[in-house]
Amino acid sequence: MQNGASIIERDDNFEAKYPLSVYAEAARMIDQVTEKEEYLERAVKIVQERKRKPE
Repeated sequence: MQNGASIIERDDNFEAKYPLSVYAEAARMIDQVTEKEEYLERAVKIVQERKRKPE
């Protein structure tokens, strides 16, 4: 972090296997962006469950 602002990098070689909502949920779970399947699979289940619940 510089001057209170986060640095964001673009990875031109990244190929998403999941929707952005899954990566966001996995990042919330572990407080960082990840490509680890164990976290992404857990995040898929959470996102799917959230879609099933009526608001």
